[in-house]
Amino acid sequence: MYVKVCRQDDLANYGGKVISLVFSAEDLLGRLAQSAVRLSQYFEPSRGNTVWSVWALRNGKRPNVGGNEFFYLTEEGARRYRIPKSSCTRFCRLPGT
Repeated sequence: MYVKVCRQDDLANYGGKVISLVFSAEDLLGRLAQSAVRLSQYFEPSRGNTVWSVWALRNGKRPNVGGNEFFYLTEEGARRYRIPKSSCTRFCRLPGT
């Protein structure tokens, strides 16, 4: 438990915010620093959510999986991957289409 005691005279002559007498940012940060742990003790931080992203970070590679090529397919790309037209939605129309 953390207790900070102030006298009534301290309040009358204090020029700052009264809450600062009760809670000091330095005191709180010091207490938090004593009990804080790095997330890396529990998780492996990574950018992306694919197996490739995790492998790439572990092996010093860039984890970019080329999301634009995967998510934004041309009609030719949809045919190549045999994605039915009923599963595709046009994102925007190109001029002349």
